[in-house]
Amino acid sequence: MIMYRDEMFDLAAEAPYIALRIFIALSSKQTFEGGIKITKRALADSLKVSYDNALRGFKWLKENDYVKERKIDGITEILLNPNVTTCGKNRKEKLELWNSI
Repeated sequence: MIMYRDEMFDLAAEAPYIALRIFIALSSKQTFEGGIKITKRALADSLKVSYDNALRGFKWLKENDYVKERKIDGITEILLNPNVTTCGKNRKEKLELWNSI
């Protein structure tokens, strides 16, 4: 996993605490290809926070362009902004996917 220093600092400086926790948790679940397959409820449960609180944090991340969602065969995937964090060496593919949504 790669995290880009300036962008992570900006996230840490701007984000509400729950949004930062969610982003770090999602970052740890990154794969080399595609997005992260996890429900918001499962994410809330794993972080031991209320579902409503997790939704607020996730909404902030979406509104501030740190995450995006897409559906594949009815399953929601969460994409992390590859300018902030990525997994593996192929950042170019993740950027192309990010920009296509």
